[in-house]
Amino acid sequence: MTEFIPGDSFAFYGTLHPGAAIVAELGLNHAGTFLGDCWFRGQLFDLGPYPGAIAGEGLVRAVRYQLNRPSLLSALDEYEDVRPEQAKSLYVRERVPLLSESGDPTGETAWVYFYNQSVAGHRRIESGVWSITEALHAKQA
Repeated sequence: MTEFIPGDSFAFYGTLHPGAAIVAELGLNHAGTFLGDCWFRGQLFDLGPYPGAIAGEGLVRAVRYQLNRPSLLSALDEYEDVRPEQAKSLYVRERVPLLSESGDPTGETAWVYFYNQSVAGHRRIESGVWSITEALHAKQA
C-alpha cells in the first residue's frame, strides 16, 4: 500500500455515499468533497447489508470522494475493518486507476476498499452497481 496524500481520492461503492448517516458520523461531510460517479475494474458481490468488490475484469460503479483531512484515514480504515495483519482484514485499501462508464482510463486514481474474505456463496452483482435501497428491501424480506 502506498502512502496517502491529502487530497487523494477514494472510490466508495457501498455504504459510504452522499447522504448516508455514517458519512456524517465519520466526519466526512467536513473532511472532503464528493465528486460524482466513477468506475474501476473489479467484481462486485452482495454480502447482505453491504457489498464487497474484489479484483476482476468487470466494472464497478462508485462515487469519487476527495479526502482533504488525512486524520480521518484511520477512521475510514477502522470502519472498513482494515487491520495491520492483512489476512485478518475484512477489507484492504488499494490505489486503482479510475475509468469511465465505458471502461476507458480517465488518468485519475483513487483508493478502493477491496473485500478481503471469501465471496463463496454470495451473489455476484453483474451490473457492478450496488444499491443501498435494494439491500434494505432484501433485509426486510
